[in-house]
Amino acid sequence: MVFLLTVRNNGPSTATGVLVNASAPGALFVSAHPSQESLKLGPRRWDVGSLAPGAAATLNVTLRAPVSLGSLRISADVSSTVNDPNTHNNNVELVVKLSEVQGLVAAPPRHLSPLL
Repeated sequence: MVFLLTVRNNGPSTATGVLVNASAPGALFVSAHPSQESLKLGPRRWDVGSLAPGAAATLNVTLRAPVSLGSLRISADVSSTVNDPNTHNNNVELVVKLSEVQGLVAAPPRHLSPLL
């Protein structure tokens, strides 16, 4: 299964030191392709770098998960070294019923979008 993680800076300042931590317990990580900066594997950490107000960065992630899990819970949270006046939108969670994606060859990506 593929999911697209988009992190966006809602401003008012440039966000620096932007880090995204993602998890999908029970899934096997296959690959990830960031639109900018680097992906630090291990704890599923993406170093986005800086985002200007209104800017966004994306990460395409491919996972494999056994259907026997029933559902897969994917979560992501974002942080920055700049004070964020609204931290309530810095994390997101998606639950996917694996029976709905089983056997799909070209399933559309699922979307996760934490904000700064």
